[in-house]
Parts: sequence; C-alpha cells; structure tokens
Amino acid sequence: MYKYLGVELDRKLSFVDFKRRIKEKARRNVSRIWSMGMSDGSLSVKASINLYQALVRSVLEYGCVVWGDEEWEEGERVQREIGRRILRCSGKTTNEAVLGELGWWRLRTRRDFARLKYWIQILLMNDTRIVKRVYNESKSLYLTLCKNNWCKSIHKLVKTMAR
Repeated sequence: MYKYLGVELDRKLSFVDFKRRIKEKARRNVSRIWSMGMSDGSLSVKASINLYQALVRSVLEYGCVVWGDEEWEEGERVQREIGRRILRCSGKTTNEAVLGELGWWRLRTRRDFARLKYWIQILLMNDTRIVKRVYNESKSLYLTLCKNNWCKSIHKLVKTMAR
C-alpha cells in the first residue's frame, strides 16, 4: 500500500481501502452537519446544502478523476441519506425524487463529468508535462496491448456518451 496525495494505492489499484476511508469520513461529516442545526430545523435547506457540498460531497469526490470509473453504491447511499435529511422526507421517498428536488446529479454522473473535464485538460497540456507523458504512454499501452487502464476507461466513457 502506498499513499500519494491522500489516496491509498494498492498493488491492484482497486482503491477499496481509500473509498472505505472517505466514506467513513463523509459519514462523520454528515453527523457533524446534523448536529450543527439540521436536526432541530435551525439550519435552512440552502445552508444544509452548502455544508453538504463543502463537507461531504467534496470528500466523496476526492481524487475521483483517477478512481471514479466504477459504480460506488456506498457513496451514493451517503448522498441520498443526507438528501433525505435535508428535505426531512421519509426513507421510502424515491431516490429520484430526493435527487430531483435538490437538483443533484448522481455521484457517478458527477465523477464521469469530472473525468471528462480532466481528460480534456490533459489533451490541452504541453507534451513536456509529466502528466501528459504518462497519459501518452498509457494511451499507447491501451491501443497496442489492450491494457486495462485509465485511457481504456475514458475511451469507454466517451463511447457511452456518444450514443
């Protein structure tokens, strides 16, 4: 295991431990927001959303341009839980209604958007930048050896969006 910029990397680049850690941190922050006044209704919906974006969503999305190519139901569950708390609605309220009422995207959609923006940022970089050189090597490995890497996941995402 190696930790770089707060992201734990294992030999298989599975990010399982990292996602577990950020989910737990996000849940702790949900509890903090709850105790800041959401529980008794003294926080407005707008204030609650602002706190969610700053203290929970930012944690759940940390580093997602690297690891965000897969479903992550635990993270989605955290978002839906705080959405229900903000709206003070029943646990039986549909997920779509909660996200729609708040104007929120699924976390997966936000990660995909962030990954596409980062890809474009890489494409626009000077070829001498280390990130661009790593990208070009990764792209070459994907195109020549069909390596399962970040470039493959971006290619798959772009193909999905083109439909």
